[in-house]
Amino acid sequence: MQRSHILAFILICGGYFLAMYPHTMVFHRFYFGDSGWPYTVEMMLREGLMPVTDFAYFYGLIVLLINKIWFGIFGLTPEALLYMYIVGIIASMYGVIQTVTALKLDRLANFIIVVAGPIMVNAGHLLLTPVHILEPALLINALAAQVRGRYATALALSTLAALIKPSLAYVYGLLLIIQILGGWLPQQAHRPPWRQRFSMLLPAAGVGAAISAIVAAYFGIDRFLQTQIPWTASQAYADFRFGFFYGVGREMWRPQEWTPAHYFFTIAGAWITASIVLVIGTLVSLRYLHTTSGRFIVTCGILHLVFVCFLFGNEWSWIYYPYILFIGAALVIDRGLKYSNKLVQLSCMFIGLTLSGFLLFIVVFFWMGINGIELWKTHSRNPQTNMLYADREDREAWAEVMRLSQTQRVLVLNRTNAAHIFSPPVDGPRVWVLIRSIATPGEMERVRQQIAQANVIVKPEWHDNDLLEWPEFAEDLRPFRLSQQFKRFALLTRMHPQK
Repeated sequence: MQRSHILAFILICGGYFLAMYPHTMVFHRFYFGDSGWPYTVEMMLREGLMPVTDFAYFYGLIVLLINKIWFGIFGLTPEALLYMYIVGIIASMYGVIQTVTALKLDRLANFIIVVAGPIMVNAGHLLLTPVHILEPALLINALAAQVRGRYATALALSTLAALIKPSLAYVYGLLLIIQILGGWLPQQAHRPPWRQRFSMLLPAAGVGAAISAIVAAYFGIDRFLQTQIPWTASQAYADFRFGFFYGVGREMWRPQEWTPAHYFFTIAGAWITASIVLVIGTLVSLRYLHTTSGRFIVTCGILHLVFVCFLFGNEWSWIYYPYILFIGAALVIDRGLKYSNKLVQLSCMFIGLTLSGFLLFIVVFFWMGINGIELWKTHSRNPQTNMLYADREDREAWAEVMRLSQTQRVLVLNRTNAAHIFSPPVDGPRVWVLIRSIATPGEMERVRQQIAQANVIVKPEWHDNDLLEWPEFAEDLRPFRLSQQFKRFALLTRMHPQK
């Protein structure tokens, strides 16, 4: 990657971050969405509640210890998560630059990387949580280490990523071990091959053992094992009807209200194009496993297929691993352009230009340009939303909630939230994410008690907020009736006096 490409990559990622900043720090994602759970979980830990037993949780427990240290330094403020996010973006950008530089891509492939850069490093995050900040930063740098032949470092980073989020990092770690033990590495003349191969496993073993010991000592071995084995996560996926081909994830590539414009004004067109390129490139590259680029393409292809077939959730799940997809696809196109067959070269040129056009339009022109300008025009910070960004309608709606909270008990009823932390005396469930199939009896009872004590319920219009339909809460919710409807949430008021 030449200096001009690196500079363009940094500028476009920085520009995207600034353009989408009001979206990253928007109030409803912290108050009602996933960005709120790190704060609620930290508060529960301070109150003596423990994951797995007192509240459901299936990410790596080391995340909660990182949270504890981070929030201890910066406080339970939205800015604390923002600072972690900036560190994650910088680390991810460094990893992408290192990867692409080592691959020695030509202009078209570099252009694809540049215009895809903001979504590869999550520069305008749709899911701002420590897990989704740390995992990509680790895996991107693991890919960079792999392509540079530093397999021991790559395996150590993937091990740490698996302890952060027990998911695709397991598969990546297995692929690295296969490549290490398979001997697809430069050999050191002064060591026997097998000794060198096994020695490359030691850093990862050390990282895994050290982190596991710390987590097990703090939370207990049972909790550690239950969170590192993703059985609970699979139950949650079934509860949400997740899945790429038959679940709600189908909305990403084949929405119910389908129009051709869907593939131009969302990521779908670029994502599908890159996926086809990567799958074809993976099949072809099976013949070239003796080369670094061949192994890298196959690694990216397998990881992407595993993600699509087994780990894809809802229509926004594409944001989890776009760096694997677009770096892999760019490398396939680059190597295809250098192939001896003219038809292959022309096909790769056409596909590369098409993919570049998709990305240039949706990422740079539509999201960074049109959406970014609109966000800055309509959103501003306000003390009532804890200086988070909101448009005028949301500010006025939340002002009404705060007015009611001065004389009545107000409860935000959502699967996850942090409204009770950012805007007391408003209350909220003490949960990580409330999922019916894995919820603990304790957290269900806590929510029931909060409903029973509430006079007003704020029901966020979130895509998966169906708590009003749960039979476990039906009796406690019966006295409530809809009193006001706002864009972002509804207000339900108790019609009968509390007993």
